[in-house]
Amino acid sequence: MSDNKKGFSLRCFVSVMTLCTFLITGVSGLVLLLSDGHGSSGGVMINWNEMHEIACIFFAIFGVWHLILNLKVLCAYFKDKDRQFSFRLDWLIPVVIALVFLVTISFIPAERHEYRGYNPEDFYKRSKGHGH
Repeated sequence: MSDNKKGFSLRCFVSVMTLCTFLITGVSGLVLLLSDGHGSSGGVMINWNEMHEIACIFFAIFGVWHLILNLKVLCAYFKDKDRQFSFRLDWLIPVVIALVFLVTISFIPAERHEYRGYNPEDFYKRSKGHGH
C-alpha cells in the first residue's frame, strides 16, 4: 500500500481500474444505444448487455473505493479558504445538472425501447425459459 515509485500503489491501481471500467461502460453503453438493443456488432456476437452490466458493477465498486481513497481531497472542494463549508458554484452547478438529469430521465417511459425492437416483456419471458 505504499505510494513510492518502487512499490505497489493502491491509489494508482484503483484510479486506473476506475478509468478502465468507465471506458468499458461507456463503449458498451454506446454500442447498446446505437444498436438494436442487443448489441451485435458486424456479425460478431459479443454479449454487450452483460458486459455493460458487469462493467457497471465494477465501475461502481472502484468508483466508491476511489472516493474513499480521495475523501480528504473531495471534502476540500466543499470548503472555503477558512476550511468552513461553503456553497460554491464549482460544485453547486454539477450537483444541479445531475439532479436535473436524474429527474428528467425518471420521466422517460420504459416503453421507449420498443421502437428499437426491444420489448422488456419478451426479454423476461425468454430469460425465464417461456417460449422463443
